[in-house]
Amino acid sequence: MAERLFVAVAVPAEVRARLDDALAGLRERWPTLRWTRPEGWHLTLAFVGDAEEDRAQAVSDAAAEAAAETGPFEVALTGALGTFGQRVLWAGVAAPEGLTTLAGRTRASLATRGVDVDDRPFSAHLTLARAPGRGRLPRSSSDWQGPTSRWWVTEVRVMRSVPAAGGPRYEARSVHPLTVDA
Repeated sequence: MAERLFVAVAVPAEVRARLDDALAGLRERWPTLRWTRPEGWHLTLAFVGDAEEDRAQAVSDAAAEAAAETGPFEVALTGALGTFGQRVLWAGVAAPEGLTTLAGRTRASLATRGVDVDDRPFSAHLTLARAPGRGRLPRSSSDWQGPTSRWWVTEVRVMRSVPAAGGPRYEARSVHPLTVDA
C-alpha cells in the first residue's frame, strides 16, 4: 500500500506554541481559511508523494545519508508572513546555509536512489493556512508581524501524510539524527 511521503525538519513544541498563540487573532479575523494544525508544522526539505514500500525504504535511506553528512544548525522564524500566489499563507524562516545544504543533500541522495521529488526550488517556510476552494487569501494577510523564535535542528524525519477529518495528520516514518560535528 502506498504512503504519501516527504522529508522534513520538525518544529519544536515551544516554537509551535508561541506561533500558535500569536495566530489566534488572525484565525478569528479569517475563519474561512483552512488553517494547518500546529502539531503538523514542519519545514519540508523534499516532497516525494505516493511511495510503495521499496521506494519508502529508499526515501528513509536517503534521509539517513543526508543527515549523516550534516551537523546540527540553528534556524529562526523571522516573524513575517508571506503568500504563495494568494493561495497559501506562510511564516518566514531564516534559512541559514545548513538548512539549504540539508535540503540539497536530501534531494541529491533521493535522486541517486531513483526517487523523484517535487522539482520546485527549496523555499524555507512554514505553511500556516490555505485559501478555501478556489478562493484567495485576504489582501492584508501578509501585513502582520509575529513572534521570532530560534531553535536547533538536530534531526530530519521522513513523514507520512495520513488523511484525517479537518486536514491531513503527519506521522514520522523514520527519524535520522544530524551527526557530523559542526
